[in-house]
Amino acid sequence: MFQTLRARLIAICVAITVFSLLTLALATFFMVRKDTLTQLDYRVGQVTRSHANELAEWVREKQRITGSLKLAVGQSEPLPFLRAAKQAGAFDDTYFV
Repeated sequence: MFQTLRARLIAICVAITVFSLLTLALATFFMVRKDTLTQLDYRVGQVTRSHANELAEWVREKQRITGSLKLAVGQSEPLPFLRAAKQAGAFDDTYFV
């Protein structure tokens, strides 16, 4: 099969071309994979931070509303304060313990 010089040169050129294409394909695959994973990590981190900030703000809001009930503890009629806190905080139920 490879007895003539022409056949050997063609085989060498084909082998070099296949090897080069395979090398480029693998390099491209790994670079794109790395960049994709990096972008995915970044976006997941962004979404996580966003949700954590929203949750922290929600907790702070609820703490402010429940903290305002300290004024109602010493009052003779605390029900208006409890109703106002229930409405302001969108609580299902409010009470003193």
